[in-house]
Amino acid sequence: MISRLVFILASCLVWTGAGGAVAVWAAGAREVEQGVAAQKRGEFEAAEGHYAAALTARDLPRATEAEVWANLCLVRLELGQRHRNREQFAAGLEACNRAVLMKPDLANAYLFRGNGRLAADQVDLAADDFKVAALLAPKDPLPAFFRARALSRLGKVGEAIQSLDAVLKLRPDYAPALLERGLLYDQRGELPRALRDLDQAIRHDAAFHDAFYFRSGLLGRLGRVKEALADIDRALQLRPDNPPALFRRGLFQIAIGEIAAGVATFEQARGMAPTDPNVPVGLGFARFIQGDYEAAATAFRQGLELTPEDPFVHLWLTLTRLRQDPAALASAGTQDEVKEEELTRWPNPLRALLIGRLTPADVLAHAAKAEKTGKAMVMAEASFFIGADHLVHGRTAEAATWFRKNLALDAKDPILAAIIHRELNRLSVVVSVAHDENTPAASEVGTSGSAASGVEGQTAGNGVGSGGAGVGSAVATATTAFPLSTSPVGGAEGVAATAETNGKGSNREGQLAVAVPTPRPLMIEPRTATTPINTLPSSRNPAAGSWPRGESPTAVSILLTDTPNTDVSAIVRYFRSNGLGDEVARLHIFRTGGDRTLVYFGTFPDIATAQARIDALPAILRKNAPIIQSMARIERRLSQLIATPVALDSE
Repeated sequence: MISRLVFILASCLVWTGAGGAVAVWAAGAREVEQGVAAQKRGEFEAAEGHYAAALTARDLPRATEAEVWANLCLVRLELGQRHRNREQFAAGLEACNRAVLMKPDLANAYLFRGNGRLAADQVDLAADDFKVAALLAPKDPLPAFFRARALSRLGKVGEAIQSLDAVLKLRPDYAPALLERGLLYDQRGELPRALRDLDQAIRHDAAFHDAFYFRSGLLGRLGRVKEALADIDRALQLRPDNPPALFRRGLFQIAIGEIAAGVATFEQARGMAPTDPNVPVGLGFARFIQGDYEAAATAFRQGLELTPEDPFVHLWLTLTRLRQDPAALASAGTQDEVKEEELTRWPNPLRALLIGRLTPADVLAHAAKAEKTGKAMVMAEASFFIGADHLVHGRTAEAATWFRKNLALDAKDPILAAIIHRELNRLSVVVSVAHDENTPAASEVGTSGSAASGVEGQTAGNGVGSGGAGVGSAVATATTAFPLSTSPVGGAEGVAATAETNGKGSNREGQLAVAVPTPRPLMIEPRTATTPINTLPSSRNPAAGSWPRGESPTAVSILLTDTPNTDVSAIVRYFRSNGLGDEVARLHIFRTGGDRTLVYFGTFPDIATAQARIDALPAILRKNAPIIQSMARIERRLSQLIATPVALDSE
């Protein structure tokens, strides 16, 4: 697979002498030249061998030797990620350290090491490396470009935009920087600026797949669904084997009422990615819009089989079951229960509303808090589900009022808008909103007004509003409930994407490493972004018995601790003293802000069994709010982190 990390840095592979001409070296010269050529061809194993041979010759000038170490660093980092080889990746970072020690003013060494640290989720250290590289090479746009990514993942959006401003001052036509800045403006709710940057990115590179992809999401949230569909079609022309883009096309198709076409698109996506949980969820949306709630519930349950911890799918399944039977939850036991500690995480307040735990005022208060943390479109989600809750309980006037509030927002989800139009049509309520020719007009929504509903003609503008997209909480291709509401630039929980160049340096694709999610209560961890193409190696033997042990992806385990202030030694002593060592897996992970230790306990066939085991645990273990996680998620997590097994009896 083509390297995402190496080719954007290919311009750095230039070896010059004091006079600017290509230098002529002694015995190591041929090896260096062959290594550079192999690296540019993407033959990284061969390049590594040539660079190692050049260093073994020991006849290179000190400055040239430092440059060879820097390139060896880049190659090993790439190979370490490609083969999930932790030792090779660590050797790459060490090669960069050697280069920096030998030549402290070598900008490339800091640039390459920064990319390695970014991949290892050492984001603050990466930002420092990129800053040094930018100071040493002020005319090179790449250090500032990558520093912007690191800053965005640290939540410093304003500084990230300033860094991208510097890049674009050097290279006004640099499409990846325009895309990155546009997505950051999107996060801040500055939608016109975001759209302008994405337009410019496409103008400078008409084959920029990701610019079309992300502009489609922005256009969809602005209500310009026809243009959004055209963008996603163009993205698929540029890259046909792209299940996330197919998923988005299906969403746009059902949003404009082309349900059969949308279902066919989802089936095409299923053929490409049979284990992708987005596909059945998309089918669930289609059936929900059709009013076939039994089929919708079946589809959402299929999605949960693939991603049992996704809170948005749980939310939609709860709403679907209520639409089937408003009394369905009364005898549902704990299936839809929302614990007090879970209410701090969006969208759990919405599910609590549906089951009668919260009032609309409570939900709006939670939405306001979530909005301040950068979560995308929470007010649009809140207005929709408050309206849906009123509708379930027969309060049609109140439902129409809240649906009208949703349609009046500047940015909204086209799926929610399609459902709202269907409901208002069913209620025979006239609504006038701005729309393109593929959005149902007022005459298509209803034929008579309803004085009781309080619905008046209101126009939804396309300016800056409260529904701006967030950056970093989840990637748009994987957020099943509101798949057009976020963008993958990174943030507090961000996912850093790398870039691949085609000569212009403009084809941004793939991702490096996913940050470790902060601890979340039982079974409500949102799924992270699409699985990174470049992932870091993991240990497959975190405990003496080798765990995970090939369990079914639907099996679950209990995460006892994922917090830096937990007394892990007390947990270890408990299991040792009770002879439960074989049931525990202990991992040490490396991350920004300090290393972490994860302690997993047991393997259980289902959530209910695991929850019963949690209830039986002593207070010393329950006080950390144990989390139930599917083995499929644990596998993904281990594949995305640098993790080291730690013996259970080590303190």
